[in-house]
Amino acid sequence: MLYLAGIIISLFLLLLIFTKKGLIKTDILLGIWIIIAFLNLSAHYMFIHKLYLNYPKLLIFSFTLPILHPLLLYRYIKENFGIKAVLWQNLAYLLPFIIVNFIFIGAYRVNHQEAVRILEQEGKGYEWQIKVNYILIILSGAFFITKSFLLIARSKKIAGLYEAPKLDFVQKISWCRNLCIWISVIWILAITPLPEEYIYITFVLFLIWLGFTGIRNFLFTNPKVLDQKINLVNEGTEALEMPEKNETRYKKSSLQPEQASDIHERMTTFLQNEKPFKDSALNLDSLSELLDVHPNYLSEVINSMENKNFNEYINEMRIEEFIRLATDPKNQRFTYLSIAYDCGFNSKASFHRNFKKIKGATPKEFLDNMYQKNSIPQQ
Repeated sequence: MLYLAGIIISLFLLLLIFTKKGLIKTDILLGIWIIIAFLNLSAHYMFIHKLYLNYPKLLIFSFTLPILHPLLLYRYIKENFGIKAVLWQNLAYLLPFIIVNFIFIGAYRVNHQEAVRILEQEGKGYEWQIKVNYILIILSGAFFITKSFLLIARSKKIAGLYEAPKLDFVQKISWCRNLCIWISVIWILAITPLPEEYIYITFVLFLIWLGFTGIRNFLFTNPKVLDQKINLVNEGTEALEMPEKNETRYKKSSLQPEQASDIHERMTTFLQNEKPFKDSALNLDSLSELLDVHPNYLSEVINSMENKNFNEYINEMRIEEFIRLATDPKNQRFTYLSIAYDCGFNSKASFHRNFKKIKGATPKEFLDNMYQKNSIPQQ
């Protein structure tokens, strides 16, 4: 009955995840993870109740699925902290799962009766494949669980550079750490000689905890919690960072000077060539993802090397782009406001406020002065 409850909970959580508004990558990864959990539990339920006669090969395939749980844990945590995935790494991480399915290909190709026999005789004739599968589950679990804990520790250390990390970040750390603890417990049970029933009972309890905690924290219903991306460049939003001396703020930073210089060079080149600031939704997290840099490192580089916070720096880039376009004779048919929108501002008030703050004059005053000095035809 407990297994059936776990299967129903899995389906319920999948329904909540894939019907919620604003689906993002972390939701998709969590959804895939729960699908794997659903298949695992369903296969085990069918096996103990002898319901596998119609789909024996599906149950044989389910033997390889536990390898994916630690991998999905690591990918989910990595995505939560905004660390961009590299394609070749993802393919390399899937290698144990591919290998196991390759060695089981003989069992997948047998006829229906032989597949039933394999299950009824608990894998007789495939002993070495089962052993390899077990070893890879152990190694994969150790590797990805360790990497997950290290990633959380690293993110927490970087957050320690700031006097008061945002509440949603603290919640994210706690959420990811608890996920690691649950999967660690399940993995430890898997490598002990205890009956496998303990593993599946713990797995069901994990799903119950996942559902209860996720619903309580609006993880399955509100895309702004835990996965929240705070945009500092929204309409009417001024810089939210309190002025601090950079040497005090970053005195515990692990970012080396040569790393900071490399990040700064890549950032300035990317901003000048690709102009992502023309997207009004650009924020620190999205830019750091584009640059494949941790958001806190990127913030440190901007603060220490540009002596500005992210909001000020991006708005200055937008203002310079506006001036470049507004003084181009080809754009004379456009209004200043339409050009400002094209440069990434999303309101007249925000544009004028930031322009006057940076240039000390309104856009018209500044450009009129430029036209007089340089004899540029006015709009």
